[in-house]
Amino acid sequence: MKILIMRASNTMNYGALMMVAIYIAKCKEKNPNASFIVDNVEKNGLNRIKFESGVEEIESFNELGVKLRPDCEGDSNILKLFKYLKYSVLFGSSIKALGVDKVVQLGGDDFSEYYSIKALVIEFIKILSLTWKGINTTLVGQTIGPFRSWRIRLARFVFDKVKIYTRDENCKNYLIKEIGLTNVESSKDLAYLPLPKQGSKDVVGQADLILNYASEYITLVPSGLWKSYTDKRDDYISNWVDLINELHERNEKVMLLAHVISDTSDDRKAIDSILKRLPVGVKDRLIVVDQVISAALARELISRSRLVISGRMHACVSALQTLTPTIPLSYSIKFKGVIGELPVENYIIECGHEELWPKVQLKNKVIDLIDKIDLLDIKDFRERVSSALSEVEIKSAKQII
Repeated sequence: MKILIMRASNTMNYGALMMVAIYIAKCKEKNPNASFIVDNVEKNGLNRIKFESGVEEIESFNELGVKLRPDCEGDSNILKLFKYLKYSVLFGSSIKALGVDKVVQLGGDDFSEYYSIKALVIEFIKILSLTWKGINTTLVGQTIGPFRSWRIRLARFVFDKVKIYTRDENCKNYLIKEIGLTNVESSKDLAYLPLPKQGSKDVVGQADLILNYASEYITLVPSGLWKSYTDKRDDYISNWVDLINELHERNEKVMLLAHVISDTSDDRKAIDSILKRLPVGVKDRLIVVDQVISAALARELISRSRLVISGRMHACVSALQTLTPTIPLSYSIKFKGVIGELPVENYIIECGHEELWPKVQLKNKVIDLIDKIDLLDIKDFRERVSSALSEVEIKSAKQII
């Protein structure tokens, strides 16, 4: 059986890489004769996926000469749109020609209106193109919607033809009650499962070198998606700068971790802006991890933190998976679904709006929550999270077939 894994295109998004590695490794365990294709065209992407998953029977779009997207450099917006529509309509034919038996599109929240209506419609057309060619298509670990206007009818038409596993109950209920679907099951985010390389000797050794055996540090993950929080980038950076300065005054050790490295929403850009505004004495005490690392190493670094404060959801998932308290900085419903449904107290801050960012109000809320978390019986917290994860892992694994 040949399986195409979609949403494996950026292995420098550690959350995405975690889901790809986990799905391939677990699927291979269940289907020893399975081979895989990933929609990756990165120079070293295939090697990174093979390393993280421990599976060798994987090919990439790059190896097979399949384009991830049409070439549009220098084209007008109208011509770009035409090329994307053509690419999407013919997508099923190109995948069929590869001998693919099944397509699995991993979550995220690509099927939502938080980013781009145009990109959403293109995703719809690609899924339709696959089903028109009779290719078995499953959407795994999804946060879908909400939709408005004509996109509701389009979603109903497209999703009726595929199998869907959501990663939270609210999303499942929305698709059934509001969209009118019957082919939906609730699961959990794939990243709640252990990574194939998690805790390996090599990964532990790499973490030791980066940390220089530091412990009791707080990990901060500023998101490159600052526009999802506020229109004013300066307000966004100021809150992180003031937070780090206050943590420094409290004699806290701080690590800045880039969790997504990409052309469009690179966390390193936010980190660079933060570093430029910090006093030298504060900057010198920071641990900065902004180089490309493995997803397993990112999780190892998170697991050793005493607390994680993150604008990247999967950094929060890694924290909880390793029984580490986390303060998620939410800009969409996916945080509430993926993290908020875990049956333990959560410290999500809903901050995808302007009100919290001026006058460093967001920083003040974070500090208040740090003080609250410091009062936790950490042993009791970890026992309760561990108990909750037992059920979560079962639900997450059921979508891997």
